[in-house]
Amino acid sequence: MVTPWDYRTGVSYFLRTQADYSEYFQIQKFMRGQDRAWKPYLAAILGLDHEAVSLKYSVEDQIGELTAERDKRLAEIDPKDQDRGELSTRIEIARDEISEIDGKLDGFDFHEVELQINKRVVDDVEASITEIGEELYDLDVDIAQLERSIKSGIKFDMRRIQQIYSEALIVLPDALVRNYEELIEFNQKLTTERNRALRKRIQELKARRDTLSEEHRKKSDERQRLMSIVQQADTFRKYKALQAEQSQRRARLTFLETQLARVDAVADIERSLRDLRGRKDIATSAIERSLERGSPVQTAVTRYFNRFVKLILGINGEFIVSGNSNGNLEFEIRTKDVVGTDTSQDQGHSYHRLLCALFDLSVLRALDRTPFYHFVYHDGIFEGLDNRVKLRLLDLIHEIVAERRIQYIFSIIDADLPRNPETQEQIRFSPEEVVLTLNDQGDSGRLFKMAPF
Repeated sequence: MVTPWDYRTGVSYFLRTQADYSEYFQIQKFMRGQDRAWKPYLAAILGLDHEAVSLKYSVEDQIGELTAERDKRLAEIDPKDQDRGELSTRIEIARDEISEIDGKLDGFDFHEVELQINKRVVDDVEASITEIGEELYDLDVDIAQLERSIKSGIKFDMRRIQQIYSEALIVLPDALVRNYEELIEFNQKLTTERNRALRKRIQELKARRDTLSEEHRKKSDERQRLMSIVQQADTFRKYKALQAEQSQRRARLTFLETQLARVDAVADIERSLRDLRGRKDIATSAIERSLERGSPVQTAVTRYFNRFVKLILGINGEFIVSGNSNGNLEFEIRTKDVVGTDTSQDQGHSYHRLLCALFDLSVLRALDRTPFYHFVYHDGIFEGLDNRVKLRLLDLIHEIVAERRIQYIFSIIDADLPRNPETQEQIRFSPEEVVLTLNDQGDSGRLFKMAPF
């Protein structure tokens, strides 16, 4: 068997029902799964580096999960706080200010504290209010310009042009009229799309204006609150107000420390992602080297498949294993005529089913002297085939079975039996070749000898 997979994983490949012919390599059992459900197994059968294939898929899963986690954590960080060095400096300054102000408050020395508040009002709050006010002004200007642009339509009056021509005693050609009218219609369509885009932009600008207006209000309230502290004459009330301000400083410090922890968590994830990308590159390189080396089994399957396709259909059959742009394995089957041109025979359902069967036989034939599966079942394999193709396929099956290393099982209805080319009579199998005969003439002809339920 194929390590590390169990017997049940692989046996499905060699029990092809009608539902298993839609894809050459991905049988119905794995149809709902992704490539990682079957490509490593097929690589192992062919003697390629299946461990590298499995590892790459596993690492890609981990990269996807960590990337999603990183993006989630990044969304929790204020864009202004994503620079760790700057954030650490702000935290240290905040801690130092809190410690210094605590000492001043304990000694009822408000002078330095008031100076700091004045400096904060000037350097931070007033600057923010000015900056927000300038942006609000720009937004109002932009919104007004866009709204005026929507109101101005196409200034093109066809009737006025015709009147001018008429007054000049010149007949306006019909063709020219049609061309102008088509131009107007085209411009109207462009204007409709343009106005739709402009309205959307206006909505975005208004939403931004609302956000800034609220921020402007908060900054103005903060300025008023800070100035009231400085202007407070009652010592006890000033002390209580300064304590409240100190509590806000501590809250801002806690916020900054939380942001720093989030930044560090993102940095840890980035380091893990770099490590995983390195492991992915190593696995990709291993897959590439495996493809370059090939394997005796892959070579044998390639040769047997082409030999069987040429014997049955008279064309070349190519089994191709390559790497795609993502570094993963791709398995492909192509058919070519004698001059090397691609054929469309594999696009028909009957011949697609036949190529599936020939690929299965190629794999079994390449591994018939190893501890592998030594049987295959194909449901309805002769259905819809040309009689000459049926006869050649039957000859191939007899040839393979005669070597007594592979057991071939197929189901067939009476109407699909190959016919003798000379007498046109159906070819009959010997009793030793027939495992079971079913019919619709009562319960005795059913598989379980009982009425359907």
